Amino acid sequence: MAGKANWPTGAELGAYLQTLGMETPPGSPSLTDRMEAEVQRWESETGWNPFLAESAASVQTLVPSGMVWQDLNGGYVSVDAVRWAGRTLTPGEDYWLEPSGAPAHGRPYTWLQWGIPVQGRAPIEVEGRRGYGVTIPMDAWLAVLDRAAARVLMSEQSQPGAWREVRQGSVTLKRGDAATLSDFLQERGEAAVQRYRRVRV
Repeated sequence: MAGKANWPTGAELGAYLQTLGMETPPGSPSLTDRMEAEVQRWESETGWNPFLAESAASVQTLVPSGMVWQDLNGGYVSVDAVRWAGRTLTPGEDYWLEPSGAPAHGRPYTWLQWGIPVQGRAPIEVEGRRGYGVTIPMDAWLAVLDRAAARVLMSEQSQPGAWREVRQGSVTLKRGDAATLSDFLQERGEAAVQRYRRVRV
């Protein structure tokens, strides 16, 4: 299944809420703001920040682990250069990106395997595009949308004068049922968080 180039927008959240039979009342927080907050929550809870890869390479400075491997403190979809102790290291000789071939399998590189002893206080510089992937997997994209919709459903029904029911096709959900729908969406989103949670080496 193809991924998405961007996270869901506020407009897409609004359209999703409409399919659930709910209109957001005037004066409610911006759906764009809600989506941005949900993306930040996703990145924080999964440990991939950023999740969607940077558009251009950046440089990250790491402290040597003193071991035969080095955690990259996140994911990389590509690495242009690794520098240490005043020199640019040679890939396939001084270090290897691991897991091997990760981006070809829809995963990021997360650590370096050293071919030379890298110790001491001299920092390691990694230049490349940080992120989980160049696109967002559909299940991750939908999970962020589900979780944002769940938060809107719960926050709107707790407001004075909140809606009493929502319609979904020929089915009408009463206020208590909407809490069940919100719980369902939240749980479905949480399952995706568990699937994508970063495991550190």
